[in-house]
Amino acid sequence: RGWRYFTSATPNEAHLSLAGLEQASYVSALVTQNVDGLHSKAGSKNVVDLHGRNDAVVCRSCAARRPRVDFQEELEAVNAEWMAAFLPQANSSLEDIRADGDAHLAHGDFREFRVPGCSLCGGVLMPDVVFFGGALKPEVRDAAQRRVEEAGRLLVVGSSCQVFSAFRLVQAAQRAGKPIAMVNIGPTRADPLIPGSLRFSVRCGEALGALCAHLGVEPARLPAT
Repeated sequence: RGWRYFTSATPNEAHLSLAGLEQASYVSALVTQNVDGLHSKAGSKNVVDLHGRNDAVVCRSCAARRPRVDFQEELEAVNAEWMAAFLPQANSSLEDIRADGDAHLAHGDFREFRVPGCSLCGGVLMPDVVFFGGALKPEVRDAAQRRVEEAGRLLVVGSSCQVFSAFRLVQAAQRAGKPIAMVNIGPTRADPLIPGSLRFSVRCGEALGALCAHLGVEPARLPAT
């Protein structure tokens, strides 16, 4: 059920503003540390998902990928009896879903819980994301680096840049003499690299919405459902 909570999230004002700025050719590319896929949902096209995507799973043995939703449906099908017995009803007082979408269960015995393996090799499947302490895929690292090299300037939005995979991109832009601006509430690792006049302690949606209004850009709209 934690997955259902996670995948039900929708793009906010910041996501939609960035997509609108890309459509208006003010943003050439977007590198995100988030794994929720919301920038793509909002309509951004040239997106590098630095730490992967939580809406896919990958085999640790053969690297085959499949949509997370398909895996979740299979997971629920093979564990229907277990879920009926131990999973609290939705919206009940016993349901405990954390901010990252994980669901905490009081029942701690998972010996009867079955996790489907890879349909190609039988290997272990995991979310296609970089967990804490993990390494970026070389092709993703290089793609992010190219986006910075091709850009005329860099805008950092809503990141403390504490993780080196993001901080190194700011370093690369600074070494190349490219203008860098920061929108983030609170101090960041990149502050010494960015002039104080270009660091804005403002909510991302508020800042990007104001930027769109100033440039006469219409934020992207979600398709009607």
